[in-house]
Amino acid sequence: MSRHRLHLSYRWKLFLPITAAIWAVIICMIVWQRYYVRKSCLEMISSQISLINGHIVRAYEEDFDPDNFLRSIRQYYIDHPLYDHVRVSVYLHGSLVYNVGKVIRLNDNERRIKAGLTGLDNTEREEALRHKQNYYYSVAESSDKALLVYTMLPMTDHLEDAVAPSGDVYIYAMLIAAIATIFAYIYSRNVGRNISNLRDFARRAALGSGPVQAPDFPHDELGDISRQITKLFTDLQSTLDRLEHEHEVAIHTIEEKARLKRELTNNINHEIKTPLSIIKGYLDTIYEHPDIDDATLRHFIEKARENIERLTSLLASVSLMTRLNDGAAMISTQEVDYHDIVYNAAADYAASGVMHGMTFTYDIPLGCKVQANGSLLSAMIDNIVKNAVSYSKGTNIHLSLAGETDSHYIFRIADNGVGVKPEALPRLFERFYRGDSGRSRKTGGTGLGLSIVYSTVTALGGEIKAENSVGGGLAFTYTLLKSR
Repeated sequence: MSRHRLHLSYRWKLFLPITAAIWAVIICMIVWQRYYVRKSCLEMISSQISLINGHIVRAYEEDFDPDNFLRSIRQYYIDHPLYDHVRVSVYLHGSLVYNVGKVIRLNDNERRIKAGLTGLDNTEREEALRHKQNYYYSVAESSDKALLVYTMLPMTDHLEDAVAPSGDVYIYAMLIAAIATIFAYIYSRNVGRNISNLRDFARRAALGSGPVQAPDFPHDELGDISRQITKLFTDLQSTLDRLEHEHEVAIHTIEEKARLKRELTNNINHEIKTPLSIIKGYLDTIYEHPDIDDATLRHFIEKARENIERLTSLLASVSLMTRLNDGAAMISTQEVDYHDIVYNAAADYAASGVMHGMTFTYDIPLGCKVQANGSLLSAMIDNIVKNAVSYSKGTNIHLSLAGETDSHYIFRIADNGVGVKPEALPRLFERFYRGDSGRSRKTGGTGLGLSIVYSTVTALGGEIKAENSVGGGLAFTYTLLKSR
């Protein structure tokens, strides 16, 4: 048999004991107040009864006539509703000399033992037992034992009402209990709501179904603790989410590097096959035709040599790219005067004749110091210039300082040629990408020049972008770190 247990919320678990304690205290106070008031009133009545006896005995011992006092007592108690049944009997040498109310009779045996009071006859005793009525007695004796004073007061309905606590006490007690109960309910509701909100937050957090919104906790000590707990959880959740995101980014980066390496390997294999096939073809022809004429032999050797140089350039470019991508943090940098780098490059272009009719100009101020690697910067400029010479069909390429920030210089190098198709711009820095699939082979390029430019700039802590100039031609804007 399954047992069903009553599950109360924390609010009721807090409210019920507090309310029970409040009502228990109120009830105990009412009971104690009732007992104390009744006891005090009864002690006052007994004191008044004893006071009557004491006055009569003192009047006798001081030779005063107690008659006037007894008449006053008779008149007072007759008119007083609480004492309308009071009985006072005074005996002198065993004879009744004064009396108020019904006579209190004496018994010889009791008189001998100086108790002197039977109080009630048989009829009165039976009536008292039937009504469960109590009587209050007081006995006083003079010093010469000649005078005995007996006083008796029954507990009547009027007297019972007089010694009972006022009904206002119960009203005030109930009012106080009701107000305390209301305050206990409000307090337990607020605390219970705080606990419930914290419990619901913990449940939602344990389910882990998504972001958990922290409840609106009250502004008290418990609310502050709850907010600290939720803040710790949200901070932990944010940290875990960030770590998970970083883990995903790291995995994606690793996968992307692996993909790029596969593509690079495939592209390298593809690019190497062409010059190797050409070299092998020329060598096989020379080997199979030993009687070939000198002019043809020389032509074949020149072609084989060109493809060997092309293959060498390809391998050098691949090696440089691998170093830039995999060991960018290991590239040594120092303070470099960019004006000197550009000046030396311009002198080499003018002396070597590699510009094929184009001119290279620049506008770099003296003392333009950057934090970089000089050989990489020279190679970067060479690749951009050679790309312009091969594909721009322009007459000039110009390099200038376009601006600066607190940490970087901004440079721009542009030609005045035909530019590139808009859809080709986002792919210019891809490895082995060619807008015209056949032109790089015709011009002897490797398809890695602009990719090396991009890797160089990013490895040195800068950024680069390509765009078609408004007046025509292709422009590259890149940044380099200022010297520290």
